[in-house]
Amino acid sequence: APPPPPHVPTKPEQIAALTAEYEPRFEALRKARVSVQASGWGDDEVAKVDAEYRALLAEFNTKMEAIMNG
Repeated sequence: APPPPPHVPTKPEQIAALTAEYEPRFEALRKARVSVQASGWGDDEVAKVDAEYRALLAEFNTKMEAIMNG
């Protein structure tokens, strides 16, 4: 008998995998922002963390949109 076709992840499976991949990175940036604020390093350092978070969120949203529209 031929082998079964490879598993093609469903949208919910793809969403769960994407979320699992990105959530630790978002959490690390949230913690970094709190640390930077608590340390008193200044608004410039907070802005850098915020910019990194926004960039990561944009990347995540682009990938999520591709899943939703795929």
